[in-house]
Amino acid sequence: MTLITLLATIVAMLGLGIAAGYYLRYLHALSKKSSIEITNKQRLLEAEARAIKIQEKAEEKAAAIELEAKTERKALEEKLNQKEARLEKREELLDGRQIDADSQKEALQNKIEEVKSIKARLDERKNELDAKLETIAGITAEEAFEKIVTKIEIERTEDLNARLQKIELFNNEQIEAKATNILLSAIHRIGNVMPTSVMTSHLEIPSDDLKGKIIGKEGRNVRAFERATGVDVLIDETPGYIVLSSFDPIRREIARVAMEALLKDGRIQPAKIEEAVDLARKEVASI
Repeated sequence: MTLITLLATIVAMLGLGIAAGYYLRYLHALSKKSSIEITNKQRLLEAEARAIKIQEKAEEKAAAIELEAKTERKALEEKLNQKEARLEKREELLDGRQIDADSQKEALQNKIEEVKSIKARLDERKNELDAKLETIAGITAEEAFEKIVTKIEIERTEDLNARLQKIELFNNEQIEAKATNILLSAIHRIGNVMPTSVMTSHLEIPSDDLKGKIIGKEGRNVRAFERATGVDVLIDETPGYIVLSSFDPIRREIARVAMEALLKDGRIQPAKIEEAVDLARKEVASI
């Protein structure tokens, strides 16, 4: 192989090497370009997917907001309708009340006019009667008024006299009551120096059986009699007799009348004793 051939071969090899390098670089660049394009497309797809999701969320949120707005609007419309209904009802009620008030006012005015008319007729009738009275009695209304006043004064005077008589009678009764109290007080004071016969009453006991009834079980009847009359009862002091002792002659007389009634009846117990004493008190008071 000659030098030229060798050089040509080397040059050719170098050319092929350079061409192969350029080609490889071209392939690498082309590959790199494709990878970038693929990455860009992936990013673009991902961006589009995120945009679609954002749009879907935005649409969902917009739909929810629209639904909420519709719900609130419906509720607001219902409230407004209710308020309008209440206002209409209130207006109807006020209209009805106004009508009633107007009717009552008109009725009241009619009553007032009717009363005025009746009063006018009464005044007219009164004047006619006054005129007739003056004609019949021959006196004027002033003279009739004076006679009525005089009559009233006479009646008042008579009524006053009657009241004075009642007061005088009441005072006399009060005086008599005070006198009785003074007399009883005097009897109290001189009771210790008066003879026993003056302060006692004696009643005969028909039988021992009645004596036992008067005493009662454990002395119950005799104590009831003493409480009701205010008189002491002495049974065993004088054989065959009951002694009623008291410085008050009225009480002693009431006790005597009551005891006689009990002895005659034979039924002696606290209730009968009270009844007999009440009857005796009325009987003595009527004397």
